[in-house]
Amino acid sequence: MLTRWNPMRELAEFDRMFNRFWNDSRVYEQEAFGTVPAIDLKENDNAFVMQAELPGFTPEQIDVRVENGVLFLKGKRETEEKKDEEGQYHLHERRSTSFERAFRLPSAVDTEKAEAQFENGVLTLTLPKSPEAQPKRINVTPSKQIEAKAQR
Repeated sequence: MLTRWNPMRELAEFDRMFNRFWNDSRVYEQEAFGTVPAIDLKENDNAFVMQAELPGFTPEQIDVRVENGVLFLKGKRETEEKKDEEGQYHLHERRSTSFERAFRLPSAVDTEKAEAQFENGVLTLTLPKSPEAQPKRINVTPSKQIEAKAQR
């Protein structure tokens, strides 16, 4: 199917991008410079498992909490301001950064059994579901037995 080219649609898209750049500059800056960590959040029968890419952070710079069914992930990294006695910069792009993300969890979790591991810049958080939130199997039993008789 062919669609007619509409130059006004192209201008409207450019206008949206321009406004987003100027009005949401903090979000744009975080996305452009990689300070919003990439996150995978998955659910299985027993737990929620989140993986977050946090290169350059240490475990001490990361704050993870669960409050009222919301998972909060925060981080703050300060770069050292180096003086000229260590040499002259030709390029200085590393800087202090911080981020904050929040996710509403669809069911209750048991925070007492939560585990967090940090390896090679990747945070893996396992949040076991509370016993009430885990699926339960209900056995189905027949109300009466039906006997089949062979006819001769």
